[in-house]
Amino acid sequence: LALVSFSWIGMARLVRGQVLSLKQTQYVDAAVAAGASTTRVLFVHLLPNAIGPIIVTVSMGMGALVIMLLHMAIRLKSQIPLII
Repeated sequence: LALVSFSWIGMARLVRGQVLSLKQTQYVDAAVAAGASTTRVLFVHLLPNAIGPIIVTVSMGMGALVIMLLHMAIRLKSQIPLII
């Protein structure tokens, strides 16, 4: 639970950075000049272009989480005394 509750901070930074970077592109300026609403710019132009780095980060984070959980399980298992 603790691993999950603090792992979203890095993802929030990544998404914010991607959106701020993409917000300065010419196609977003063109969409705003054409009269697109903020919601349309966000869902049609910004999120589809930011999804690539997000998918890569999530998949690498899942692998790291699995490795950490396996390491913790092995350490806990070795500390439980065997009663025969």
